[in-house]
Amino acid sequence: MRNMGAVLLAVPFALAGCGGPDLGTPESTAREYAKLRVKEFAWEVERRVEQEEERLEFASQRGEIWVGRGALNKDLDVKRAKLEFIQDHLSEIADNIHFDIVDLEDVDSNNKNVTIKFWMYEVKSAQEREGRTNPKAFYLDYDSDTEKVRLTKVSGEWRVQGQ
Repeated sequence: MRNMGAVLLAVPFALAGCGGPDLGTPESTAREYAKLRVKEFAWEVERRVEQEEERLEFASQRGEIWVGRGALNKDLDVKRAKLEFIQDHLSEIADNIHFDIVDLEDVDSNNKNVTIKFWMYEVKSAQEREGRTNPKAFYLDYDSDTEKVRLTKVSGEWRVQGQ
C-alpha cells in the first residue's frame, strides 16, 4: 500500500509538464506546427522505405515472367542499391530535419501568414554530381522545402487555419 501512495503522489507532478502546446503567440504556434511537421517528415521517410521494399518485391516477381529481363534487372539493382543506402542512413536522414521561421506577415490583427523553411537530407545519385558513371553510388545532401501557414487568433490563442 505504501508504494501505491508514492505513485499517486507522483502522478500530479508527472502530469504538470504535460500541458498542451504553447499557442500564446504566432511564433510559438508556428514552432509547435513545425515540430509536428518534423515528426511527420521523419515518419514519411520510414514509411517510404517500407513502400519501396514492397514495390521492389512486386517488380522482382513481375520480372520472373518478363521477356527481356536484362533492363528490368539492371533498373531493380539500382533501386535496391538506393534503398540499401537509405536503410543504412535512415536514422541520419530522419534525425536531421531542421526548420526556421523565415517570415511572419500581418494580414490583420487576427490573422498572420507564416513561412517556415525545412531542411532535410535528400538522397542523390553520385551520377548527378561530378558526372560519375556508377549508377549505384549515392550521397546525402541537404535540401530545403518551404511551407506557408495561415494562423488565426481564436479566443486568445493562435491556431493554424485549415489548408
